[in-house]
Amino acid sequence: MRGQRGPGVLARWMVVAALAAAPAPLAPQEVRLEEVNCPGCRLELHRVVELGDAQGPGRLDQTLASWAADSRGRILLASGWQVPVRVFGADGRFAGTIQPTLPGDTLPLSIGLVAVTAGDTVNLVDDLRGLHLVLHADGNLVRTHTPTPLRPASMRLLLPGGRAVGTGTVATRDNVGYPLHLLGPDGAVLRSFGADVAEDVPGQSMDLRKLALAGPDAVWAGHLTRFGIERWTLDGERQAALVRDVPWFAPYTDMRWRPDQAPHPILMALRQDAAGRLWSVVRVADERWRDARPLIADTLLARRNPAAQYDPEELYDTMVEVIDPACGRVLLSRRFPGLIAGFLDDGRMVSWSDRPGAHPRLTVWRVDAAFDGAPACAVGGERPLSQ
Repeated sequence: MRGQRGPGVLARWMVVAALAAAPAPLAPQEVRLEEVNCPGCRLELHRVVELGDAQGPGRLDQTLASWAADSRGRILLASGWQVPVRVFGADGRFAGTIQPTLPGDTLPLSIGLVAVTAGDTVNLVDDLRGLHLVLHADGNLVRTHTPTPLRPASMRLLLPGGRAVGTGTVATRDNVGYPLHLLGPDGAVLRSFGADVAEDVPGQSMDLRKLALAGPDAVWAGHLTRFGIERWTLDGERQAALVRDVPWFAPYTDMRWRPDQAPHPILMALRQDAAGRLWSVVRVADERWRDARPLIADTLLARRNPAAQYDPEELYDTMVEVIDPACGRVLLSRRFPGLIAGFLDDGRMVSWSDRPGAHPRLTVWRVDAAFDGAPACAVGGERPLSQ
C-alpha cells in the first residue's frame, strides 16, 4: 500500500500541531504547527499477512476493539463482545482462543482490551465489569484486579508497574469532569486530570481521548472530534497542547452524520516511536465520498444511524502523519485508502475491513519509512522537549 499525494492535498491533510522550540519546559498554552518540506522523507506500507477466516472458529466478528502481538509472533484480537480472544500465528493461521473463566462467576467476559507486557504476559480488560485479568502466555489466569468504573476498556493505556491511564467519565464528586484517570495496580483511581478545571462535557464520546506513551511519566492524549493533542505528565501537569485550525477538521460536538455532508474526521490512534516522533492515524472523508450509495433500505435503524447504510470504505480514507514534536514540525502526511485502525508496534500497522459480501479481515502492514534530510529545529538544532 503506497501513500498517495495529489495536487493541493497537503493543504487538506490532518496535521497534528506542534511544540515551540524553547530550552525550558513548554508552558501549557496552545502551540501551532509549522509545516516543513522534507523531500527525503517517505512512508510506504507493505502487506504482510491477512487474518480472519471465511468460516469456522477463525472467522472474526464484525467489530474490532483491540489487538496485540507477542514475542513469538502471535497476534491476539479482541472484539469487545462476549466472545473469546482469537489468536493467530505469524503466518495468519488461526491458532486458538483465550477464554478465561472466573470462579463462581457465570457472566461471560466481554474483552475490550488485550495487551501483551513483559514476558508475553497477556492482559485482558473486561468491558462489562472493568475487570483487569492477568494471564500467563499459555492463557492460564494469574490474578485479577479490582473493577474500575471506566468504559470502554479499549481506550485504556497500560503503564509499567501495573498502573494504567484510562479515559472517560468517573462519576464521583472528585473525578467527574476530567477526561484522564491514573489507575493503580488494584484498579483504584489515583488521580483524575486532563483538563485545567473540571468541565461539564456532553456525552457522545466528547470526554474520550486517544492515548499513547510519551516517555516513562507522561502520555499523549488526543481529542477525537477536534484538532488537539496534549502531553500530560502522570502528576496531572499539561506540558503541551498541539493545535491547528484546518477546514477539514472543524470541531464538532454532534457525532451524528447526515448523508448530505462529508463524514466527520476522527482521530483513530497515536503512537510515539523509539526516536521520539509522534505518529497519528486520522480517519478522513474519502475524496469521492459523494459517490457512495446506500447498501440497505431506509429503515428505522438506518435513519437513526445513516452511516450504517454505507460501505465505510467508500466513505473514508485514512491519513497517517509523522510529527517531530520537539521541533513542532510535521515531517510526513500521507493519505491511504481503506480503514487503517492503528499500530501493532513501531514497525507494523493494521487495517480493518468488513465490506458487504466479504468476511471481516484484519491486515498487517510493514511500515517502510525514512526521514532523510528532515530539517533540524529552528534554534541550533536543539530538541526542547525531552522524550
